[in-house]
Amino acid sequence: MKATWFCLRHACRAGGLLGRMGGAMGKTVKEARHSETCGQPLTISLFGPGMTALHKVGLAGLWMTLQALESSEEAMARLRKAGGSWERTETSVSLRWNGNPAPFFKTLFEESFKIDKNGFLWFPALGTPIDHPQHAVVLQEAVLGSFLQHGRTRKADEAQRPQGNVSVDIDGTLLILRFHRFTQYAHQDAEFSATAVNYLKGWNFPGGAVRHVGLGQDSTALEEPPERALALRFALVGAIYFEIRRPSVRPRYALVHPEISDLKKYAQAKACFLRYGVQQLYLAGTAEAGLRVLAELQASGLLQDINSTSVLS
Repeated sequence: MKATWFCLRHACRAGGLLGRMGGAMGKTVKEARHSETCGQPLTISLFGPGMTALHKVGLAGLWMTLQALESSEEAMARLRKAGGSWERTETSVSLRWNGNPAPFFKTLFEESFKIDKNGFLWFPALGTPIDHPQHAVVLQEAVLGSFLQHGRTRKADEAQRPQGNVSVDIDGTLLILRFHRFTQYAHQDAEFSATAVNYLKGWNFPGGAVRHVGLGQDSTALEEPPERALALRFALVGAIYFEIRRPSVRPRYALVHPEISDLKKYAQAKACFLRYGVQQLYLAGTAEAGLRVLAELQASGLLQDINSTSVLS
């Protein structure tokens, strides 16, 4: 077994992720818009140019979301009315639309990123949150501390005043878990272009904020073509989350991104973590998080297809 860990905040500079980082690097905005716009269908492949571990986990999140939506007659009716369709394979997702892509993607995001009556983030790809409350609480707080850490990216309970709570039975003992309730978040309605480059922000790529606002967005913002930007939008669905707890230290969260070579098998592996309780979701450090994922993949017979992990904490 092999596990590698790195901080994506620095790894983004190593290559593959960015279409441009400003200055003399890469293409100009005009050149990028001309060369990286895409016609139909919009195809995202695991092995396409620039696909990092985070992109691949995001593609897996999209793949699992579409799989879940296919089982909902109501969702499919809305998506067909919006003029959209798609095809999933073990290594790619292709999306099509009729005419203007905006109605299709607007509907897709509405169906993919929800909030339940308790204030839980509700991703159809992961099922109903209350069916796995311990997992839902860890996911909720981990997303709040990573993808949605900036106040402008979401509307939720105040940092020091979480209003949500859920009771769970741990070996016959009733435990109350508290969490911050959501009422809105960026993934639901933020702008997306299916035909031009997209500027990245922290909610779809943690650490990817504009570096020098005074120079304007075009100068220092990170860019991605539509297919990779769409994959990053679903990264919070595909990632695996753990809470890092140490004595007298405020809880932190680890997002684990396995290297993926088969989207269908990764979806099977991801489902294994939904049944985890707090005993498995609370860990001592990021290294343990990576090893826990590798151990689960080994036990599931999937390690030959997903053979390393990256951890963002």
